[in-house]
Amino acid sequence: MAIAVENDDNKNEQKSQGEIIRQWLTKIQKSLDFIYNNKPEELSVEQVLSGDAKYKIFDPYSDLCSSPLKNRIFDIHGNRNKSNDLSKVCGGECVVRLKSGEELHGSWREGRRVGHGSLYGPRLEKVGVKHLTGYYDDGVLNGQGKIYMANSTIRDAWFSDGYCHGPCRGMTMDGRLDYVGWFKGGLATGFSWQHVRGEGWLVGCLDNKGKFTGEEIAYLYPDLETAILGKFEDGVLISGQPARVVSNTFDKDVLVPKFELTSEK
Repeated sequence: MAIAVENDDNKNEQKSQGEIIRQWLTKIQKSLDFIYNNKPEELSVEQVLSGDAKYKIFDPYSDLCSSPLKNRIFDIHGNRNKSNDLSKVCGGECVVRLKSGEELHGSWREGRRVGHGSLYGPRLEKVGVKHLTGYYDDGVLNGQGKIYMANSTIRDAWFSDGYCHGPCRGMTMDGRLDYVGWFKGGLATGFSWQHVRGEGWLVGCLDNKGKFTGEEIAYLYPDLETAILGKFEDGVLISGQPARVVSNTFDKDVLVPKFELTSEK
């Protein structure tokens, strides 16, 4: 289902590309329609296995009473039974700390989280995430959740079998749009938008690590019409040429600008 952005041909012909893009960004910022209207497809085994897991955003923990997961428990905080045996914990919130340094927050029943819960840890920190939060069904994170980023932005997203999977929208603490894109099997993928300091945007198709790396990434200036198009590595410009937006299309409700070089040099 498409987001309710005015697409009347006559009206758009009278608008600059910058105005069209600004209108789309404003709609995304003001409404969660991008999230609500784009419930993701079912997660496949192939999607889970593809890509490097160290770049993925996911919660792999479900049944901590199973072996060998129960052997990874360091301690349990908030447990009235004063025991590290999760099979004896039923109801009530507590924090399970693992030997890896990860913390699993939530209410537990027979070693599985139920209801609202969270995951913290060094693995997530390596991909720029403070913690994940959402709702657990029989130990598994599913449905809509939130990703709290290390840069203090918050992303609304979908989770499937613990993996971030589907549309994702990031916002700053003061309510400004910061990120628009999609995840597949825990990895950011496809055409994405990342706000950068100075009111500009990085736009382009992400690589197999979920990074703004490639030969056709663009820095879009604050006027949302002029850009530097070229080679970027993890969001850093290596080489590029001035360009301008001449048209746009949509891919899964994400606006994809089309650029034309304005200099041969």
